[in-house]
Amino acid sequence: METTTLEYYAIQLKNIIDSEDDILEKEANMHLLSEELMNSVWCMTIQMKENEVKSTLSSEGYKAYKKEERTVQYAHGRMTFVRIPFKKDKNDKPFFPADEWLELGKYQRNSPGFTEKIMQIAPDITSYEKTSRVINQLTTNTVSRSTVMRAVKLYGKRADEYHKHKEVYPEVIDNKDKKKVDKIYIEGDAVCFKKQNGEMQFIHVFILHDGVETVSNNRKQSKNMLYFVDIRRKKARDRLKSYLQTHYDMKNIMVIANSDGGSGYEEAVFRDIAGVCNSFEYFIDRYHVSRKLDERVMLEEFIPLFQQAINSGELNKLKMVFDTYDSNLETEEQFYHSRKLKNYLIRHWKHLASFTKRGYNIVKEGIGIMESQLRHFTYRLKHCGRHWGKGLNGMAQLLASQKNGDFKQIYLRTWKSEFSLDDSLRGNMSNRLDLRDMNKFTPHVGVKHGRLTLSDKKYVR
Repeated sequence: METTTLEYYAIQLKNIIDSEDDILEKEANMHLLSEELMNSVWCMTIQMKENEVKSTLSSEGYKAYKKEERTVQYAHGRMTFVRIPFKKDKNDKPFFPADEWLELGKYQRNSPGFTEKIMQIAPDITSYEKTSRVINQLTTNTVSRSTVMRAVKLYGKRADEYHKHKEVYPEVIDNKDKKKVDKIYIEGDAVCFKKQNGEMQFIHVFILHDGVETVSNNRKQSKNMLYFVDIRRKKARDRLKSYLQTHYDMKNIMVIANSDGGSGYEEAVFRDIAGVCNSFEYFIDRYHVSRKLDERVMLEEFIPLFQQAINSGELNKLKMVFDTYDSNLETEEQFYHSRKLKNYLIRHWKHLASFTKRGYNIVKEGIGIMESQLRHFTYRLKHCGRHWGKGLNGMAQLLASQKNGDFKQIYLRTWKSEFSLDDSLRGNMSNRLDLRDMNKFTPHVGVKHGRLTLSDKKYVR
């Protein structure tokens, strides 16, 4: 860049600093000035690259036509630039090298990088509306709640595409390279949400980890935890099953499973997920047992007695507590709840036994973590009694990616390059196409932002 150009912007910055505006206005105008500077560099770069490819395209039969302008929102601000369309024939669709370099689809208003920022922010803020307000406050861009919603749906679409690809083309790992651990822990549960049409929708979550590790004197955490999330239970379950078979040497591993025993989360389901393994132990989640006691025991003073009997692992003690408890009941409703509780505990009795009762010298760590882990999903998805539409799966996948660390792989679809070069090229094109679809609607115009011109003496919003 020429020194005179730098001097020009330095003078404009000095004018802003010397102005009588308050500090907030000064900083806002500095932001606009930096955006104008970047825009100038942007246009120069596009022109340089187009000059580099002109001769090559000309030798291939392409002709340059009248330049066309477009504006795209980036994380650093809005960039307005002109680029040259090339055609072999006047009636052909134009080819824009600049759009290819920047991976911009036709009519695409937000860059891939800025769309990524929207996706990353959306799960951490409690509504699309608040997400758009935050972005509009922190940038000179304009983002509506509809733009945020479409970004979330786009990620859900790409996550589904990624998982479907993994189903059709699972990874192949040599047995010698598979993980060899003593134990793995798997848990599963579902969370219910109300849809905008009044119907109920479930998000199904399975968790896998390799046990517990100490990270500090007073803190432990689960090792290598992964989340398998979907609005379809079978899809989430099958992904977990496939992952175990692909990445673990299961024949020497003990599988420890835990759930509430509800429909779709019974012992048989987890046995099927574990497949052929060294040993398998299934537990009923003690948090849900405690909830059952709170719901069914009408005389609160008996709850500790039931807990002691369950912890002892002796069925006779449990029956003695029930005999004493029933003798103190008076109403038919109380007897009804007592029978329901007795049936529940006896039905799951063998799954309530501790590791010691089962003959294992294993410390009870890393099991029963599902309820605490579900808060990562329920806080965002259930906040303020929210009702969901088609964006539910997309938001659930974004929340799962925050934990799994696979956001970039899914969003950029880098996994396609592992399949074939041709698929990768087609993936780049469809990347631009569905980003274009996300921006095909006219966004709601909120706060209007001014722009700088080279002739301005003073920069105002």
